[in-house]
Amino acid sequence: MSEPKSKVVPAKAAPAKAAPAKAAPAKADAKAPAEPEAPRSRLSWVAGWVLVPGAIVSVLFGGGALVGAHFSESWFSRLIVWVIELFA
Repeated sequence: MSEPKSKVVPAKAAPAKAAPAKAAPAKADAKAPAEPEAPRSRLSWVAGWVLVPGAIVSVLFGGGALVGAHFSESWFSRLIVWVIELFA
């Protein structure tokens, strides 16, 4: 039950007159950003530049201190001590 492959398409009437073209936008509009920048609060700046990096550094330092204190004879602790002694 397929349709015939050749269909006759009725001709459409052409529009009588094309719409007039609008004037080009001013150059000042071209330099404007696509979206206005949202204002940044001090809290978002502090969270992004102080709290998050501080938390990451604290977790790394604290984890290293715990591993070093509880597993002082492990291969990882000995590796860290060896690397530090290279530069000391």
